[in-house]
Amino acid sequence: MLGLGASLTSASSLDEINQFLSFDGTDDKAERSLSEADRTILSGTDDDTDDLPNNISFSMWIKPTWDAGSGDLVNSILFFHIGGSQDVHEVIRAYYSIETSGGTNKNEIWVEARSSSPSNKAELQYAVLGSNNSITSTGTGTSDAAMWDSGNTGSANADGFVHLYFTRAGDAWSIFWNGQELTSNTHTDNTLEVSDEDYDLIRFGARPPLSASGSDYYCQYGIKHFAIYNRSQTGTVPSDLYNSGVMADPRGLTSTDYLVAYYPFNENGNDLVNSLNLTVTGATFVNV
Repeated sequence: MLGLGASLTSASSLDEINQFLSFDGTDDKAERSLSEADRTILSGTDDDTDDLPNNISFSMWIKPTWDAGSGDLVNSILFFHIGGSQDVHEVIRAYYSIETSGGTNKNEIWVEARSSSPSNKAELQYAVLGSNNSITSTGTGTSDAAMWDSGNTGSANADGFVHLYFTRAGDAWSIFWNGQELTSNTHTDNTLEVSDEDYDLIRFGARPPLSASGSDYYCQYGIKHFAIYNRSQTGTVPSDLYNSGVMADPRGLTSTDYLVAYYPFNENGNDLVNSLNLTVTGATFVNV
């Protein structure tokens, strides 16, 4: 089954095998060390200024295979990491925040851009699923028990996926859930001072350690159709990518002028735009 329809839209060009990449939260990850040439592709410029985090968009379909209601403390599910391989404060990332370290429910989607030079600065936005975002249909408040997890798909499509879109221009993020912009809150709003050369890793399924002696933090979830645009894009783009709940190749759904990486996650971790291919470790490809 493919989304809400029996077949892909005519504009799509997916492989015959339609799969998603599934991380088990134990030891799975997909990653690529980023070279200067890679960063030039992702940012659209050939220098090492802070172009990468300041004008960018991310599109993806996420399947909540985690269980936020099991009673076990699960702090967050990291959807992607672009940044330092050993410093999580030089990073662009998005994640679902389930609980605080003390076990209090949060039920929030976060997206952030950080820099640690000359001090820890960041531009973070978060959206609470439920209380101030009725379109998510996942609960009635921040601490509502109806969290977004494998047992409560909310407004997921027929295959259990939710489309997320994050876009940033200058100093502000916007967060979209199934093509509609969520009401978001600015947690920290600072002018970033970061060099693109600090971003040396793109990773899915696991957060790098907090220090050289630390360990990776693994996450359980499914992901499909991950795309990066080196421009901030709103207008009809979020709803076009959502495509009424039918998962499809984004190259046939919206402008490809600024599409710099696209991972269908069919059978492998290959990028179909600029060959920024990932090495997949442990994770499995599951039929949709």
